[in-house]
Amino acid sequence: MTYEVSIKPIPERRPFCCPDPQKCVPIHISPFFVNKELTAGYSASCYGYCSEKRFIYDQVEHVNDISHCVITPLKGVIRFFNNIDDFFLDLWDIKSVLKLLRQPKICSECQADELRADIVTYIDETILCNLCAVRIGRLHYNAATKLYESKTPGGLEPP
Repeated sequence: MTYEVSIKPIPERRPFCCPDPQKCVPIHISPFFVNKELTAGYSASCYGYCSEKRFIYDQVEHVNDISHCVITPLKGVIRFFNNIDDFFLDLWDIKSVLKLLRQPKICSECQADELRADIVTYIDETILCNLCAVRIGRLHYNAATKLYESKTPGGLEPP
């Protein structure tokens, strides 16, 4: 079961192709996604609180209360029902595959790699972890939303 969190729902950003607009409450959508990108053929992911889904498989009860939709122009909307433990397993798997496929990105300031920190490559090709980006002023941590936010479009410094 997902922990109680203070994530502000964002129903105004709901994709037009949402399979459950009455019961699913969006809480995260791919960062740069808006409906015009989706209609132009780009892909996106959307996560939202949904009504609890319980099932028993091989005598083990599973409780899923987060909807994860993958939206692609080729396959349409693919909907998964997950819980927070599923996402930690996915995170572990994705980081493991990235480690196998390529060298991890390294923060140019503190040398942390993306297996240990959130690393962002900015539009000017600077590579920073979120902590260094806050320290040098490219990002701001919003305690109310618990998100890192860019101070300027693309994270570039103002002229």
